[in-house]
Amino acid sequence: MSRIMNGIKRRLRNISKLKGAWRPGFLWLYKNRYLRMDANVDINDLRRRRFHLDRYEFAARSIQEIKKAGASILDAACGTGYGTNILEKSGAGRVIGVDISPEAIEYAQKKYGSGVASFKASDVSKLDKAALCADGFDAVVSFETIEHIDDPLAFLKCVAGLLKKDGIFIVSTPNKWGVTKDHKIDYDYGLFRDHLEKFFEIESIWAQNSGCMEEWINRGQERRLIRAAPQNIEEAECFLAICRQKSTKPADAEKR
Repeated sequence: MSRIMNGIKRRLRNISKLKGAWRPGFLWLYKNRYLRMDANVDINDLRRRRFHLDRYEFAARSIQEIKKAGASILDAACGTGYGTNILEKSGAGRVIGVDISPEAIEYAQKKYGSGVASFKASDVSKLDKAALCADGFDAVVSFETIEHIDDPLAFLKCVAGLLKKDGIFIVSTPNKWGVTKDHKIDYDYGLFRDHLEKFFEIESIWAQNSGCMEEWINRGQERRLIRAAPQNIEEAECFLAICRQKSTKPADAEKR
């Protein structure tokens, strides 16, 4: 009897999975799972999904600690919108997710759109402040983006122009994953810091690892998100930085 019951349970699970394949956007999501996953859907490996969720949850906590409730947030290169949804739950007053893929934006709007969170298809290197948020954003979050852009400095300059005077920028990039058809720039700690310092003051840089031991990019580390230090820089799978707008000092103050 138990063998029969187990067989029935297996069939029911398979039917449930087949039903899932007919959900709106599921086939698109499966096809694009390596570039634009939804970390709340179990198509991708759980450890990779947690890797992405960890950094968005870190960003949400950081914004809560630094900014008052009701912050305006931009999620630049939001993909499917799962991270925008996490940022919304940080107590934000308004969150806008932007991605160059119209299909990703359609998916995000259907699943994660709300009275607080909205989505727009656009090139993140050419964002129009007036069209998005005329007063500027309290925070801009952009994960695994700058390495995909032909001119990352143009993107960083654009972000600086979108932030309020006291705004914060939370950004991540892989550590020495190599140049591929998708990764235009191969960042390491030094280049990441150098590019950010052209437009921002860096408050802190963090080293993140997924804990996927079979992946060489994880470099044999447990799942973690810790402050970057000389002893862990080479071991980092990704770097994550918290930045602020550069402060401008009067010319006469420089002479003192």
